[in-house]
Amino acid sequence: MGLKALLFSLQSIIDDFLLRVADSEQRSWLVDQKLDHLEDIVYGRKKEFWRLYSRFISFGNWLSQEGVKILDDGFDPQQLERIIGCIEKIKQYKNKITDKRKKILINQALHLGNSFAREGIRKLGLEYTPMGLVESIPSEFREKLKEKIPRAGDIKDNFVKTLDYQKEMLENFYKPGDHLLTVLNNQITSLERRPSLEDEIFTATLLYYLKKYDYKISSYLKRFKNITSRNIKK
Repeated sequence: MGLKALLFSLQSIIDDFLLRVADSEQRSWLVDQKLDHLEDIVYGRKKEFWRLYSRFISFGNWLSQEGVKILDDGFDPQQLERIIGCIEKIKQYKNKITDKRKKILINQALHLGNSFAREGIRKLGLEYTPMGLVESIPSEFREKLKEKIPRAGDIKDNFVKTLDYQKEMLENFYKPGDHLLTVLNNQITSLERRPSLEDEIFTATLLYYLKKYDYKISSYLKRFKNITSRNIKK
């Protein structure tokens, strides 16, 4: 192949790659636009969604129309988390509607939302945990993890003990002025040196709580995942 033909072939490959990247970015942008509209519905950002019942009806319509297209066209974990966040948010309004006929339609919309979430999670090969969407744990690791879980008769008492442990640590070990991010960092450092189920649960609670308040925890979460995955393999 001559130099001219080689350059032409290389240019064709580059052009094809750029087209695919542009197409992927365009599809992702379109999904984000649809999610913006979903959030407008759920959070009542526009006048037509100020009434709670209107939100549920529009939510159900969005899932049956736009949601189905998104499942077919594709999405990423961050986009799925936005949708799950909307599902969780609108569930909070359920008990504020007292009309029995309206409740039937509301339950249908919520059932549709749960079905969408399950299918979306399955398609991406993820699991939904208190820390958000994470990669699904292989079955052999799951069995090893189960072996570390206390028997049913003791599990409630053990859970209460882990809560007491967290309270005692915050009250007696850490200073009143310590930020929770400081506590989190210290807990992860402690886990890296010496694994402990109580500290592991404490750390998971801190991660979940801080994430709910929009703190940047990605670096801490990565360290924690490394620790827990290492413990599961043992």
